[in-house]
Amino acid sequence: MLNIILFSTMDECATKGPNNITVLYNYIGQDHHYKGAEMERKYQNEIKKNKNYGNGTYFTFLNKLLTSIS
Repeated sequence: MLNIILFSTMDECATKGPNNITVLYNYIGQDHHYKGAEMERKYQNEIKKNKNYGNGTYFTFLNKLLTSIS
């Protein structure tokens, strides 16, 4: 068992200022979730317009997960 409790994608998906953290534009979804992880209706509307919608977020997440467990 790997016992991974938490890993963060903030280093990959955000910039850190002295008083705040800002999610990078290409990861911002149509609601308060990351791009590609929105509520189902919002996600379906976007994926109809762009079949690659959210792929950047998805592959960033997978890469972080795989590097965290290896």
